Amino acid sequence: MTRPNSLLTQKQIESKRATDRRRYHGDVDAAREKVSKWRRNNPDKAKEIRRKARVKHITKYRKANREYMKKFRAENPDVARQRDRDYKDRNREALKEKAKDYYERNRERIAVKCKHEVDELADHYVKCVLCSRSPLVHNDIPEQLVETKREHIRLRREIRNGNN
Repeated sequence: MTRPNSLLTQKQIESKRATDRRRYHGDVDAAREKVSKWRRNNPDKAKEIRRKARVKHITKYRKANREYMKKFRAENPDVARQRDRDYKDRNREALKEKAKDYYERNRERIAVKCKHEVDELADHYVKCVLCSRSPLVHNDIPEQLVETKREHIRLRREIRNGNN
């Protein structure tokens, strides 16, 4: 009678795994070499098999890749930033075309969102107003200045609407 894995020591678990590998695969290294040789001799078939597996388990692949990339970006922010810049430099025209297509497909939604930002005086809109005709960028503007400018715009709107 075997004990459940939770009651085995780490050494016993490793020994059990090695026994299972030998039982089902015999010599693991020889099996790996055999598979590797077949893949080299049949690259098209191997590629098709990998493609089918990826299609079959697409969510698993995407999730694993997403988690890996999130971890990589957290550990290597400079490398990730440089890769993003390089990608944008290599694909500048394609990205412009993609943005143009997106804008054409979603023109109404974008217009509604912009109108809502202007009406509600969203942070993004107020920062854009502050940055226009100045060398400032969005990150340079503190929250207190955004709030002050928002009140200034509200006051000007009230004066303008009160005169009409």
